[in-house]
Amino acid sequence: MGPRGIREASTLYQFGHKEVFDADTGETYSYGSVLDVGDVDIVHTDQATSLNRTQEAVEAILSANVTPIILGGDHAITAPVCAALQVLQRPVFLVQIDAHLDFVDQRHGVRFGHGNSMRRCLELPHIDSMLQLGIRGVSSTAKSGFQDAAAMGSTVLSVRKAPAPRGRQQVGR
Repeated sequence: MGPRGIREASTLYQFGHKEVFDADTGETYSYGSVLDVGDVDIVHTDQATSLNRTQEAVEAILSANVTPIILGGDHAITAPVCAALQVLQRPVFLVQIDAHLDFVDQRHGVRFGHGNSMRRCLELPHIDSMLQLGIRGVSSTAKSGFQDAAAMGSTVLSVRKAPAPRGRQQVGR
């Protein structure tokens, strides 16, 4: 229910105000030009049409020289969102922060789903390379997926391999 919750919360910003006042803290928050363009109209029984509509919506936003901020939705939307970045006509460096690699080539015959979105992104010619952060635990991707990710230009940092924060001493127990 995350996307619906985001949509309901965003109605607070649709009155044309450039700032809001928090009476509890006494602070005024300015958010500039933020506009909620709504959900992409999907067809629940037609994944290809839904993903194409997602790509077209993001391309339209980018073509208007606006930066999209995309929240909510299934991981499957990541690939069409990244495909839309082609309108920028420059190489894109992609950062994924997630627990899972999402790099399966296909699962149960599905090539454009939530478990393979990052592979589909890295297959795009304008996605130059990728950094995948926070990968942890038993992944949904086999060892071959990790090998493919590295061969295709991804750097994977698990939570165990992440560098220790700088400027602080490690305290043992």
